[in-house]
Amino acid sequence: MTVYNQDRIEFKRKLAAAKRHIDADRFAEAATIYEQLLVEEPDEPDLCHTLGLVYLEQGRLDAAIQQLNHCITIKPENPNVYRSIGDALNASGRLHEALSAYQRACAIDPEYTDALVNMGNVLHSLNRLPEAIETFEKVIDRDPQNLIALNNIGKTCQDTGKLKKP
Repeated sequence: MTVYNQDRIEFKRKLAAAKRHIDADRFAEAATIYEQLLVEEPDEPDLCHTLGLVYLEQGRLDAAIQQLNHCITIKPENPNVYRSIGDALNASGRLHEALSAYQRACAIDPEYTDALVNMGNVLHSLNRLPEAIETFEKVIDRDPQNLIALNNIGKTCQDTGKLKKP
């Protein structure tokens, strides 16, 4: 076995351990391992993305945003990363920037319903209710069983004042 193979085996062992920590909601331990792995593979987009998500789970929003923005420099056409950036920005109250991130995710993948739902939620938070309704309608057109979109369009329609509470 070459040194390279031993290094790869050790890398995969650490990665598996980090995933087990995530599965067990031990995010601090997972973050430590992902940070170590990124020293070895600094431009590995999946590692970058996952570390950003771990930071987001920990509530380390600035670190999450920074890490996820780094992912974009590595793999700029990944809609999942833009959605994750949107989630971190949304959680930090930076709604206009979150909206831009969700819009970018949907520009890359127009069928990305999770990003569309989150975009609708941000539009609702920004009190741009007609746009939120239109966005939720797009989701429902694609996925009529999407309970989140169905619920949120109902709330948004109610908030327009055009629907009365039961």
